[in-house]
Amino acid sequence: MIKNLLIDLDDTLLDFGKAESIALTKTLLKCKIEPSEQLLARYHEINASLWHALEEGRILRSELLLERFRRLSEEFSLSLDPVLTQSYYDEFLSMGCFFIPGAKELLDELAEQYTLYIASNGNVRAQQKRIANAGLSGYFTDVFLSEVIGHDKPDPAFFDACFARMEGADRDNTVMIGDSLRSDMLGGMRYGLPTVWFNPKRLPLPEGMHVDAVIHSLSQLPATLRRMAMAH
Repeated sequence: MIKNLLIDLDDTLLDFGKAESIALTKTLLKCKIEPSEQLLARYHEINASLWHALEEGRILRSELLLERFRRLSEEFSLSLDPVLTQSYYDEFLSMGCFFIPGAKELLDELAEQYTLYIASNGNVRAQQKRIANAGLSGYFTDVFLSEVIGHDKPDPAFFDACFARMEGADRDNTVMIGDSLRSDMLGGMRYGLPTVWFNPKRLPLPEGMHVDAVIHSLSQLPATLRRMAMAH
Protein backbone atom coordinates (compact mmCIF):
# COMPACT_ATOMS: atom_id res chain seq x y z
CA MET A 1 0.00 0.00 0.00
CA ILE A 2 1.37 3.41 -0.94
CA LYS A 3 1.30 5.81 2.00
CA ASN A 4 4.12 8.31 1.45
CA LEU A 5 5.09 10.45 -1.51
CA LEU A 6 8.50 12.09 -1.92
CA ILE A 7 7.89 14.86 -4.44
CA ASP A 8 10.49 16.96 -6.20
CA LEU A 9 9.82 20.72 -6.26
CA ASP A 10 11.44 22.32 -9.31
CA ASP A 11 9.78 21.55 -12.64
CA THR A 12 7.53 19.05 -10.90
CA LEU A 13 5.37 21.36 -8.79
CA LEU A 14 6.86 24.79 -9.51
CA ASP A 15 8.05 26.03 -12.90
CA PHE A 16 11.75 26.52 -12.25
CA GLY A 17 12.58 27.39 -15.86
CA LYS A 18 10.29 30.41 -15.74
CA ALA A 19 11.49 31.46 -12.28
CA GLU A 20 15.13 31.09 -13.35
CA SER A 21 14.71 33.15 -16.51
CA ILE A 22 12.94 35.99 -14.70
CA ALA A 23 15.42 35.97 -11.80
CA LEU A 24 18.44 36.01 -14.10
CA THR A 25 16.97 38.80 -16.22
CA LYS A 26 16.37 40.94 -13.13
CA THR A 27 19.83 40.11 -11.78
CA LEU A 28 21.62 41.15 -14.96
CA LEU A 29 19.60 44.36 -15.19
CA LYS A 30 20.50 45.16 -11.58
CA CYS A 31 24.15 44.60 -12.57
CA LYS A 32 23.59 47.00 -15.51
CA ILE A 33 24.03 44.23 -18.10
CA GLU A 34 21.67 43.72 -21.03
CA PRO A 35 20.03 40.27 -20.62
CA SER A 36 20.29 39.09 -24.23
CA GLU A 37 18.79 35.77 -25.30
CA GLN A 38 22.30 34.47 -25.98
CA LEU A 39 23.42 35.38 -22.46
CA LEU A 40 20.37 33.80 -20.83
CA ALA A 41 20.70 30.63 -22.89
CA ARG A 42 24.39 30.24 -22.12
CA TYR A 43 23.80 30.73 -18.38
CA HIS A 44 21.21 27.97 -18.51
CA GLU A 45 23.71 25.62 -20.18
CA ILE A 46 26.46 26.43 -17.70
CA ASN A 47 24.12 26.06 -14.75
CA ALA A 48 22.71 22.75 -15.95
CA SER A 49 26.18 21.29 -16.47
CA LEU A 50 27.28 22.37 -12.99
CA TRP A 51 24.18 20.87 -11.34
CA HIS A 52 24.93 17.65 -13.19
CA ALA A 53 28.44 17.77 -11.72
CA LEU A 54 26.96 18.36 -8.25
CA GLU A 55 24.67 15.33 -8.59
CA GLU A 56 27.71 13.26 -9.51
CA GLY A 57 29.73 14.61 -6.59
CA ARG A 58 32.27 16.43 -8.79
CA ILE A 59 31.67 19.92 -7.36
CA LEU A 60 30.53 21.41 -4.06
CA ARG A 61 27.32 23.42 -3.86
CA SER A 62 29.19 26.48 -2.57
CA GLU A 63 31.46 26.30 -5.60
CA LEU A 64 28.59 25.81 -8.03
CA LEU A 65 26.67 28.90 -6.94
CA LEU A 66 29.60 31.18 -7.72
CA GLU A 67 31.26 29.24 -10.54
CA ARG A 68 28.28 29.67 -12.87
CA PHE A 69 28.60 33.45 -12.68
CA ARG A 70 32.40 33.31 -12.94
CA ARG A 71 32.14 31.33 -16.16
CA LEU A 72 29.43 33.55 -17.58
CA SER A 73 31.44 36.64 -16.76
CA GLU A 74 34.59 35.22 -18.33
CA GLU A 75 32.94 33.97 -21.53
CA PHE A 76 31.14 37.24 -22.22
CA SER A 77 33.83 39.58 -20.81
CA LEU A 78 31.50 40.92 -18.15
CA SER A 79 32.43 42.55 -14.88
CA LEU A 80 30.26 40.43 -12.57
CA ASP A 81 31.15 40.01 -8.93
CA PRO A 82 30.08 36.37 -8.41
CA VAL A 83 29.26 36.79 -4.72
CA LEU A 84 27.14 39.90 -5.24
CA THR A 85 25.52 38.51 -8.39
CA GLN A 86 24.60 35.29 -6.60
CA SER A 87 23.05 37.29 -3.76
CA TYR A 88 20.88 39.28 -6.20
CA TYR A 89 19.91 36.15 -8.10
CA ASP A 90 19.00 34.23 -4.95
CA GLU A 91 16.68 37.00 -3.82
CA PHE A 92 14.93 37.29 -7.19
CA LEU A 93 14.64 33.50 -7.53
CA SER A 94 12.95 33.22 -4.15
CA MET A 95 10.08 35.30 -5.58
CA GLY A 96 9.49 32.84 -8.43
CA CYS A 97 6.43 30.82 -7.40
CA PHE A 98 4.86 29.72 -10.67
CA PHE A 99 2.85 26.50 -10.49
CA ILE A 100 3.19 23.78 -13.08
CA PRO A 101 -0.30 23.38 -14.63
CA GLY A 102 -2.45 21.27 -12.33
CA ALA A 103 -0.01 21.27 -9.41
CA LYS A 104 -2.27 23.03 -6.90
CA GLU A 105 -5.26 20.84 -7.75
CA LEU A 106 -3.05 17.76 -7.55
CA LEU A 107 -1.82 18.62 -4.05
CA ASP A 108 -5.39 19.22 -2.88
CA GLU A 109 -6.25 15.69 -3.98
CA LEU A 110 -3.09 13.91 -2.84
CA ALA A 111 -3.07 15.49 0.61
CA GLU A 112 -6.34 13.71 1.42
CA GLN A 113 -4.88 10.27 0.73
CA TYR A 114 -1.11 10.35 1.30
CA THR A 115 1.57 11.80 3.54
CA LEU A 116 3.50 14.24 1.39
CA TYR A 117 7.16 15.27 1.55
CA ILE A 118 9.21 17.64 -0.58
CA ALA A 119 12.58 16.28 -1.71
CA SER A 120 14.69 18.96 -3.41
CA ASN A 121 18.28 19.68 -4.35
CA GLY A 122 17.56 23.39 -4.71
CA ASN A 123 19.30 26.18 -2.83
CA VAL A 124 17.85 26.27 0.69
CA ARG A 125 17.34 30.04 0.95
CA ALA A 126 15.43 30.26 -2.30
CA GLN A 127 13.50 27.03 -1.80
CA GLN A 128 12.24 27.87 1.66
CA LYS A 129 10.96 31.24 0.48
CA ARG A 130 9.40 29.80 -2.68
CA ILE A 131 7.64 27.07 -0.69
CA ALA A 132 6.27 29.66 1.73
CA ASN A 133 5.35 32.21 -0.94
CA ALA A 134 3.56 29.56 -3.01
CA GLY A 135 1.52 28.46 0.01
CA LEU A 136 2.86 24.91 -0.13
CA SER A 137 3.86 24.44 3.50
CA GLY A 138 0.47 23.17 4.67
CA TYR A 139 0.49 20.26 2.25
CA PHE A 140 3.76 18.70 3.42
CA THR A 141 4.61 16.86 6.61
CA ASP A 142 8.31 17.63 6.12
CA VAL A 143 10.62 19.31 3.63
CA PHE A 144 13.91 17.64 2.74
CA LEU A 145 16.45 20.02 1.22
CA SER A 146 19.79 18.52 0.26
CA GLU A 147 21.72 21.58 1.41
CA VAL A 148 20.36 21.04 4.93
CA ILE A 149 20.69 17.26 4.82
CA GLY A 150 24.26 17.40 3.58
CA HIS A 151 23.78 15.06 0.61
CA ASP A 152 22.24 15.58 -2.82
CA LYS A 153 19.89 13.35 -4.79
CA PRO A 154 20.67 10.77 -6.19
CA ASP A 155 23.04 9.91 -3.31
CA PRO A 156 21.48 7.13 -1.19
CA ALA A 157 22.59 9.09 1.89
CA PHE A 158 20.01 11.75 0.96
CA PHE A 159 17.25 9.15 1.15
CA ASP A 160 18.66 7.65 4.33
CA ALA A 161 18.26 11.06 5.96
CA CYS A 162 14.72 11.43 4.63
CA PHE A 163 13.62 8.03 5.92
CA ALA A 164 15.13 8.76 9.32
CA ARG A 165 12.54 11.55 9.64
CA MET A 166 9.57 9.79 7.98
CA GLU A 167 7.55 7.94 10.61
CA GLY A 168 6.37 4.52 9.46
CA ALA A 169 7.91 4.84 6.01
CA ASP A 170 9.70 2.07 4.15
CA ARG A 171 10.67 1.25 0.58
CA ASP A 172 7.41 -0.58 -0.05
CA ASN A 173 5.03 2.21 0.92
CA THR A 174 6.94 5.23 -0.41
CA VAL A 175 7.12 6.55 -4.00
CA MET A 176 9.60 9.05 -5.49
CA ILE A 177 8.02 11.48 -7.97
CA GLY A 178 9.95 13.98 -10.06
CA ASP A 179 11.02 15.26 -13.46
CA SER A 180 14.76 14.63 -13.29
CA LEU A 181 16.13 11.32 -14.47
CA ARG A 182 19.56 12.06 -12.99
CA SER A 183 18.47 13.01 -9.49
CA ASP A 184 14.88 11.89 -8.84
CA MET A 185 14.57 8.72 -10.88
CA LEU A 186 18.15 7.51 -10.50
CA GLY A 187 18.04 8.29 -6.79
CA GLY A 188 14.79 6.41 -6.31
CA MET A 189 15.97 3.48 -8.41
CA ARG A 190 19.26 3.17 -6.52
CA TYR A 191 17.43 3.28 -3.20
CA GLY A 192 14.89 0.66 -4.20
CA LEU A 193 11.90 3.00 -4.28
CA PRO A 194 9.06 2.86 -6.80
CA THR A 195 9.38 5.86 -9.10
CA VAL A 196 7.06 8.02 -11.20
CA TRP A 197 8.72 10.11 -13.89
CA PHE A 198 6.96 13.39 -14.71
CA ASN A 199 7.84 13.75 -18.38
CA PRO A 200 5.74 16.51 -19.99
CA LYS A 201 8.14 16.83 -22.93
CA ARG A 202 7.72 13.11 -23.71
CA LEU A 203 11.45 12.49 -23.76
CA PRO A 204 12.71 8.96 -24.45
CA LEU A 205 13.82 6.87 -21.49
CA PRO A 206 17.57 6.26 -21.79
CA GLU A 207 18.81 2.72 -22.08
CA GLY A 208 19.59 1.22 -18.69
CA MET A 209 17.27 3.59 -16.82
CA HIS A 210 14.23 2.08 -15.10
CA VAL A 211 11.14 3.90 -13.88
CA ASP A 212 7.96 2.30 -12.61
CA ALA A 213 5.57 4.73 -14.28
CA VAL A 214 5.62 7.74 -16.59
CA ILE A 215 3.14 10.62 -16.60
CA HIS A 216 2.95 13.46 -19.09
CA SER A 217 0.65 15.71 -17.04
CA LEU A 218 0.20 16.02 -13.29
CA SER A 219 -3.48 15.15 -13.61
CA GLN A 220 -2.41 11.58 -14.45
CA LEU A 221 -0.65 11.03 -11.13
CA PRO A 222 -3.56 9.99 -8.84
CA ALA A 223 -4.73 7.23 -11.19
CA THR A 224 -1.14 6.14 -11.77
CA LEU A 225 -0.57 5.76 -8.04
CA ARG A 226 -3.75 3.72 -7.70
CA ARG A 227 -2.61 1.38 -10.47
CA MET A 228 0.81 1.02 -8.87
CA ALA A 229 -0.79 0.16 -5.53
CA MET A 230 -3.03 -2.49 -7.12
CA ALA A 231 -0.08 -4.04 -8.98
CA HIS A 232 2.13 -4.11 -5.90
